[in-house]
Amino acid sequence: MRFLLILCLWSFSASAQTDLLADIRANISSIFQDSGLCSRFEARFEKVDVSTNPILKGYKGSVFMAQGRHASNPFTKLSVFNKGKALLDEAIKMDGKNLELRFLRLTIQVNVPGILNYSDQIEEDHAFINKNLAAVSNPEFKKQVTAFLTKAKAQGKL
Repeated sequence: MRFLLILCLWSFSASAQTDLLADIRANISSIFQDSGLCSRFEARFEKVDVSTNPILKGYKGSVFMAQGRHASNPFTKLSVFNKGKALLDEAIKMDGKNLELRFLRLTIQVNVPGILNYSDQIEEDHAFINKNLAAVSNPEFKKQVTAFLTKAKAQGKL
C-alpha cells in the first residue's frame, strides 16, 4: 500500500512538472511583460522541486529575473534578478550542452539593461547555438530560435 502511494505521488509530480514546463515554454516572453502572470508562475514553481531538472531550474530562474523587472524597489529588483541569474547559471552548469537553456540565457542577456552586468556569455551562447541549431529536431523551436537570432542581429544586439 505504501509503495502504491509513493508511486501515485511520483506520477502526479511528474505530470505537474510536464504541465508546468509546457506552460512556461508557451508563456516565457509574456512573464516579462505581465506581472500577474509572472507571479502565478512563481507560485507554481514554488510547488515543484526543480533541483534535479535543469530545464525547470533554468525556467524558474527566468521567472525570478522577470519578477525583478516587475519589482518597484531597485534593491529588490537587483536581489530577485540575481537570484534568478544564479538558478539559470546553475541549470546550465548541470547541463551545459542543452541548447534550450543556452537560448534562454542568450535571450535574457541581450534584452536586460547593461547596468545588470549580465552579458558575459552572449558570444559563447550565440556560438554554441549557431553550432548546434542544425541538430534541433523540433521545427517550431528551431524556427523560434532562428527568428530571435535574425531579429537580435538586425537590432545590433548580436
